[in-house]
Order: sequence, then C-alpha cells, then structure tokens
Amino acid sequence: MERRLRLSLLALSLFLILSPRVWGAGFSSAHFQFSYDANQLSRGEAESAAGDAERAFSYNEEWFPGTAPSLIRCDLTPRFFGATGYAQPDQRPPRVAVRIPDLGYLGLDQAYVLRHEVAHVFSGRLASGPMGEGLADLVAGSFGDLPLSPWWGSALQAAGLWVDPDALFVTGEYPASAELDARQRIASYTEPALLLQYLAGRFGFEKVLEFLPDYGRARRSMESNAVGARRRGFRRPDADAVTKSFEKHFGRSWSDLRSDWEAKMAAGGGSEADRRRLVIGQKTYAAIRNFEMWLIGQRGSASRERTAAIREAFTSVNTALRAKQLGEAEERLQLAQGLVNSLKRPMMITRASFVAVPASNPG
Repeated sequence: MERRLRLSLLALSLFLILSPRVWGAGFSSAHFQFSYDANQLSRGEAESAAGDAERAFSYNEEWFPGTAPSLIRCDLTPRFFGATGYAQPDQRPPRVAVRIPDLGYLGLDQAYVLRHEVAHVFSGRLASGPMGEGLADLVAGSFGDLPLSPWWGSALQAAGLWVDPDALFVTGEYPASAELDARQRIASYTEPALLLQYLAGRFGFEKVLEFLPDYGRARRSMESNAVGARRRGFRRPDADAVTKSFEKHFGRSWSDLRSDWEAKMAAGGGSEADRRRLVIGQKTYAAIRNFEMWLIGQRGSASRERTAAIREAFTSVNTALRAKQLGEAEERLQLAQGLVNSLKRPMMITRASFVAVPASNPG
C-alpha cells in the first residue's frame, strides 16, 4: 500500500517480481477480473475476496461518484514483500493487488485492504499526492475492526507514535528513523486520515477533494526533509503556500484548524483496551513492514528457516490480537522483534586464543 509504486527499492522489487508473472486461475465479477494462484488460495477463498472487492467498489462509488472505471484487474496472490497491496490507477484497465493468503500473518482485514486499494483507483491522481494514503485510509475507515475515530490521535500521541502536525503537514522539519517504524507509517497513513476525517466532517468531503491538489503542489510529499534531501532534485515544501491552501479552501487559518482538530482528538473516547489494541496493532504491522523491507535488501540470502520462524512469530502476535489477549500479544511481539534483531544483527562470536604447551621430550 505504500505510495503507488514509486521509484524505490520496494517499487523495483515489485517490478522485478511481477513483470514475468504467469497468471494462474482466474474469474470475473461485475467490475473485476481476478487472477490468483490456486496453490495458495482456494476457489472459495478467492470468491470471498471477490465479494469484498465488489463491496469495496460500491462503497467507493458513494465517496467518488462518477469516477468508477468499467473494469479493475485484481491479483489476489501477488509475489512481493514490503507492503500488503498496491494499486496502479493510471493503468488501462487499472490494477490492484492484495496478498490475500498472507493477511493472517500481516494482521490486516481483507475488506479494509480492498477498500483501501480500490480507493486509490477511484481517487485517481490524488493517490500519488502527499495525502494519498491518508485519503485511502479515510475511505477504508478502519484498522482491523477499529473504526477510524478522533481518539486514535490521542492514543497514538500518548504512545509516542505521533509527528507534530506543523512539522508533518506544513514544514517537513521532523526527524525520520533510519528504518521504517510505526511512527513513520502512522505519519504517512493514519495522521493524514485523521486530519482529512476532521476536515470532511466539518466542511464536507467535496471541499476536501478540492483542497488536495493545491495542498499537494505546496507540500509535495509527507516525507521528512531530512530524508528527501538525500534525493537529487528534492524541493522543500512551500510552507507559506501550504498554510494558504488551508485558508483558501476552508476559510480558517491552519493554526485555528489545528487547534480545533487537536481538541476533538483530546476529547476522549475509545476504551483503554481498544486504545492499547490500536497501538499494539500499529507497532506489529510496522515491525512486519520493517522486516520485509530488510528481506528485500538481502536479495534472498537470509535463512529460509529463520525467516519462516519470524513469520510464524508475527502470525501468533496477530492471533492473540484478534482474540483480544493484549498481554499475550505484547509478549509475542517482543519475541518476534527479538528474532528479527538476531537475524539482522547476529552476535559476534570470538574464538578464544589458546597457547600451545609443548609436550615434554622423554629422555
């Protein structure tokens, strides 16, 4: 689901893996042409995904009337790592792909992922804008079975998984981690989704859609300037133009909008169990994404036995989360992260030096 196949290591890996793809089983529904590997997915499982895809199509028609394509090609068993799905809205016909057989391990809900990817198709060019992932998550409307809600902001902020809104949405001046972590993913997906939810609730979704192109031209990307500056041709956001885009479309200053939004997020809501479950789920998914991005860089050199054990460990975390066994989930997450760390950074074993003692020479 990460930023529509940009020229990055992930995008390159998708291209290299998917370009020679030999399609296996397939069938069509009213709006989709499905392909899948029958060795990974049963026909019944494929039809279940197809039902959720058609519901995602109808749902997105309500959000984006008049933008529906006549057909979407959908791969239910794509071969890639580093994300759960992707969308190519500029293809003819547009394409989406979702790792349906891996969802138990990834910990994401099938209906949510399909709504998210189909939203990228319906949103068109907005999918590649700085709030493209946030827009798709707004439409998808949940994380697992937790509906997108203002209290998410206060829960994630309390957990230290929040980027200052001025830095994220206006200036780009915030520190970025050396590796993908939960805070970075939330900055790309969840924070923008929560801001757009607030703006749509207060001013209407049409106003949000009118705002996003102007905002995108000024902000350009959600990434930290510290990361972007490593790229040739990087341009810092035009902070003045960013703040003016809010005022132009919503008739309020950014500072006023931010204050009101933050007050609504701080107003409470969400049980302690749900707040804790949200944080564990976000940390777990980000840890899986981090692990898979590292695997891409290893080019197949990592031990299959150890990577399978890590995959099993993350699956057990998400099994506990679905059962709402939060203490168990936290313990299993620590174990999974420990396995990842030991694979990434194996302990250096030094050999002891021994001084040879010459044998006595019998006379």
